Amino acid sequence: MRTRNNGFTILEILVTLSIMGIALGLLSTFSMPSQRSLLANDAKAMLQQARFESIKRNVAVAVVWDSTARSFKMLANTNNAMSCTATTVLQIKNAADYRNVSVTNNLSGGSVKGIIWLPNSTVRGCDGQTVDGTLLVSDTRKNTQTTLRVSSSGKVSLE
Repeated sequence: MRTRNNGFTILEILVTLSIMGIALGLLSTFSMPSQRSLLANDAKAMLQQARFESIKRNVAVAVVWDSTARSFKMLANTNNAMSCTATTVLQIKNAADYRNVSVTNNLSGGSVKGIIWLPNSTVRGCDGQTVDGTLLVSDTRKNTQTTLRVSSSGKVSLE
């Protein structure tokens, strides 16, 4: 006499869970954002934070790209001068923390290129002129890049 089994055996359940685990593991590696996107988003957040800090502290706050140190620096000008060479460092974001990423600075300025947020929420270049420039964050392994644009109105956007 044959007995009828309803349900699954433990072996069938383990095989199914193993296959699902492998599939989810592969899917998660493809859905992770690239290092280029992470750095571009962090730089955008730093620019927006600098605007907030300038209003909060009532001083000019600069964000500059230091090409020798390969880092973004947020600097507070305690004497409220419009300068990108302040000594009070509020934040540093190192590009070396992101693999295979390079930054091209196309912002305005003389020897130091960056932006300055003024306490009245306006933005200027390091040379004191209106800013309408970009930072290009590129992946050195692939031919992909993200453009971080700062407009003269103070809008910060990723393209």
